[in-house]
Amino acid sequence: MENNIKLASYSIDVPYKGAGNVIRQHPVLFDVFKDDTHFNAVPQLSLDERRKANLPEALLFSYENGKAQSTRKLDGNFHIIEEIVAKLQQTSVLNVATGA
Repeated sequence: MENNIKLASYSIDVPYKGAGNVIRQHPVLFDVFKDDTHFNAVPQLSLDERRKANLPEALLFSYENGKAQSTRKLDGNFHIIEEIVAKLQQTSVLNVATGA
């Protein structure tokens, strides 16, 4: 992405699959960036930790008409995107970033 602007860092609880397929919530720090058209939430985890959390290198999404939309058709991590958008809204960062 060109012209990345870092907006914020947020800790979001993410389900991790552990031993015996037990799923537990762990806080994960995401750095949130914006370019001209999209947002990019980058988990601050090693590759091994991202695999345990089933997270990609970055969650890409847009925000249009008051709704977040993942760039992936089916996104099992959309709940994380929604939580990040809610935090951006609470701090008014989303209004500034989208020019609303």
